[in-house]
Amino acid sequence: MSEGRRKHIALLVAHGPEVKAFIHSGLAESLSRNYQVTVIARLPRSTVFAGLDCCEVVPMPDVEETRLLGKLRSWGLRTQLRWLQKRGRTHWTHYIPKNAGASSNTRRPGLLDAIKGTRVVARSMSVLERCWGRMFGTHDVWRSLFTDRNIDCLVTATFASQYVLPALQTAANIGVASIVVTNSWKDVYTTTKVGVVPSRILVWNSQAAEDICAMNPHLAHERVLVAESLHLQLFRDPPSMMSREELSARLGLDSRKPYFCYTAASPAAVINEELIIEAILTILEADEPKVSSQLVLRTNPMEDGSRWKRLQAQHPGLVVQKPQWEWIREVDWCCALREDVPMWLAMVHHAAGNISIASTVTLEFAAFGKPVLNICFDLPKPQQERVSNRRFWDADFYKEIRDHGLAEPVFSPEELERLMAKLLAEAGSRTRDVRTSLQSPVGRMIEIIDGLLS
Repeated sequence: MSEGRRKHIALLVAHGPEVKAFIHSGLAESLSRNYQVTVIARLPRSTVFAGLDCCEVVPMPDVEETRLLGKLRSWGLRTQLRWLQKRGRTHWTHYIPKNAGASSNTRRPGLLDAIKGTRVVARSMSVLERCWGRMFGTHDVWRSLFTDRNIDCLVTATFASQYVLPALQTAANIGVASIVVTNSWKDVYTTTKVGVVPSRILVWNSQAAEDICAMNPHLAHERVLVAESLHLQLFRDPPSMMSREELSARLGLDSRKPYFCYTAASPAAVINEELIIEAILTILEADEPKVSSQLVLRTNPMEDGSRWKRLQAQHPGLVVQKPQWEWIREVDWCCALREDVPMWLAMVHHAAGNISIASTVTLEFAAFGKPVLNICFDLPKPQQERVSNRRFWDADFYKEIRDHGLAEPVFSPEELERLMAKLLAEAGSRTRDVRTSLQSPVGRMIEIIDGLLS
């Protein structure tokens, strides 16, 4: 490395959520003040990168790991899950395949199955996978990209994606520092195995940090750091805000009346969510003809909105807002466009509160000091625990929300009616969450990079 050269950070945008974390948050721009920054993108021609003048955007190599290394990773994950299940560590079972680590036949578990679930086998497979990756996992295309551009640090948002593993493994093998910034609090639980150990892994809370180390005994605790999600940066330090009048005009709202915001979940994650919306509308319309509040339904970016047409026809007061996101189904690419950011910030800022299934949206409303009601009941009848709406509220990764009272659980339509009335009575009297005065997510990220590269 030549004397005086600015160190070079590569931000790997392999999936849509990284756009919000690395670009919309201002991280790329902030890093460019002291570092050279390159964005390595799976879709470099995406409109979200238009006007990004602070750094260069280059295409991500379209390569895969060898078939044998892929099999070793799969076998390592299966033996790890067997070991975890024998230890009784099953609190993430809603977020991993039910048959992961299980035998494919129907016979009773025998000696071989018991052996496969031991710590010795799990650790041995982990060692084999990591050794093979170090010896044979370097990919020539990624090595050339890192060396030709003098990359000093790779920043990505996942430790398990097939798109990212070749980059992480190559970086580890040739001595490029790497930081994994988890995009969601579920990331630690959906894929439990850390096959390539990065320089640092950033998780959302201490519970996730404890769990990821317990699931991966080879992962040193000092490599795992707790850091608030980068996507919350604009909620912690918001830019100039769209006025309530302008927002109402864009959405078709009555600016004189308060509104609740409901953020729709993925249709694959929640059963009969349309009935939940209908229950909310019934409550709001109970005092007809003098309806005192409104409901804005923000649809899931990956749906066409057809499931809401019946409700729109029957409830003229329902405002359906489709997020301005780029969704390309063929390549599983879904990300917020730049113009969606001020709209969503204003929707959160001016809302009387949020009603939703327990999700990361809770933190965005909490950052503005807004009340959140999390739906923990099912309609028209209770569902089994593994698919019930309550499973998200009870999840270990949601413990921080429960402990800090950032959301209130709702266990029946009757309780929902009572709590909505209470929130409307308190509308305008709540103050902003005091946690906004703490270090910003981008500031924390830069501090970690500075420490790693100093």
